[in-house]
Formats: sequence, C-alpha cells, structure tokens
Amino acid sequence: MVLLFVTVGLGDGKPGDPFVAVYASPDNGLKRNCLSAIQPTSPDTRFVNRYYASPVLLPNSRIVAALCCQVDARNAWPELFASDDAGHTWHFVTRISDWGGPTHVLRLQDGRLLATYGYRV
Repeated sequence: MVLLFVTVGLGDGKPGDPFVAVYASPDNGLKRNCLSAIQPTSPDTRFVNRYYASPVLLPNSRIVAALCCQVDARNAWPELFASDDAGHTWHFVTRISDWGGPTHVLRLQDGRLLATYGYRV
C-alpha cells in the first residue's frame, strides 16, 4: 500500500482553502482512492492554509506528517499530525515551531525525529 499526500483545495482561493488529502494506492499509484484529509478542527482552521506534507512511517505503524501552516506571506509555522490507523484519521500532535516554512521530517537511526524547516527573516 502506498499513501500519497496531495495538497488540494476548493479552488475559490479563500483562506483555509488548501488542505492535505491522503490517497491510498494498492498498485504503486496506478489507481488511487481518497482515504482521508488532514483537516484540523481548531478554531483557526478556516483562516490557515495547510500544505507541503512530509510524512514518516514509524516502526509502531504510526504515521506522522509535518505540514506547513500559513496565514499570509509573513506568517507561517510547521505543525505535526499523526495517524494511528494507517492514515484513515489524523490528530494534531504539536506545533513544531512558531515560525518557519516547509518542513522535512526524518527518522534518525536511534528513533528520534528530526524536523528541518526554512526560516526567512
């Protein structure tokens, strides 16, 4: 099973439009089915665009994904979400930093997670 993380939107350009959809593919991407969406339920959801997913599969089968959250060109930060049911549902884990651009998450050999992200002044 391959999971594809895709930024999608309703196309109206309103804030909060882009979100990350998770598609499952049993045949390496030839056929895809929409599995879920990483759409937080926090009060700011309708104002925040979320995109640039960086997922990591952990040894215990938990999937974590860092998303870039952005209100405008000067206000962006990374958040971490997790799924414990193979990507069917997602929950907020933590805000990685108060500032920063797209994030890449990497699992180190000792099991820790390393998150790198852009920070522009």
